[in-house]
Amino acid sequence: MNADTKVTPLLAILLRYSALEAGTNALYESDDKTVLRILTYLTPTWLTSMLQFMSQHSIHMNLD
Repeated sequence: MNADTKVTPLLAILLRYSALEAGTNALYESDDKTVLRILTYLTPTWLTSMLQFMSQHSIHMNLD
């Protein structure tokens, strides 16, 4: 499902902020194992919980 809503740009901003905090772009460019490792360095938030769940279940999103 591809939904272009008002939430999509906000989610993209949150992901970019998390990537900045982690010091890497690997949140969107890496395999699930790498993403889970990177998430351990981030401040726990609802977004990191969601990304962790998605990585554990091989769920991916495209914000392009």
